Amino acid sequence: MGSYRIETVDDPETGHVMAEIRREPKGEVIARSGPVYASHGEAEERLVDAISRAWPQEPVDPVYPANGS
Repeated sequence: MGSYRIETVDDPETGHVMAEIRREPKGEVIARSGPVYASHGEAEERLVDAISRAWPQEPVDPVYPANGS
């Protein structure tokens, strides 16, 4: 599986969070969810779970650019 960047973004209109998927760190957005998450933490949990179920043979290795871990 290739590397993708998934960012959680605040939606100012609803106050909820949406996810944006990019092929490269600064690449164009290739997919965007609706503002369906109540928090960034919920978005992360649900996205990791969905990816893990879709590709169980591939480990999900989240990287957090804000804190370098």
